[in-house]
Amino acid sequence: MDVKKALVDTFFGSPDEGVYSPSVQRTLYLMGKAVLGRFPDISSVHLKMPNIHFLPVNLSSKDNPEIVKFADDVYLPTDEPHGSIEARLSRLQSKM
Repeated sequence: MDVKKALVDTFFGSPDEGVYSPSVQRTLYLMGKAVLGRFPDISSVHLKMPNIHFLPVNLSSKDNPEIVKFADDVYLPTDEPHGSIEARLSRLQSKM
């Protein structure tokens, strides 16, 4: 298993279920942790990811003021706020 596969597997999860992430920071942490956990020769991981927000699409109208729900909700990527989030994870060096 190589580093890229560890990152991709952690980011996407299984094809049937995917991975729920409450935040970009959590995703970056889990990806870095997976690399450090699988590759003892790597001492530090630096990751950078875009911070893109996806908001539920409001399909309501005057006649139907409730948001229409779908089995898989519809989300729209926004251009604000935007930027990037970075994380660096390092393992403690042994003093042996």
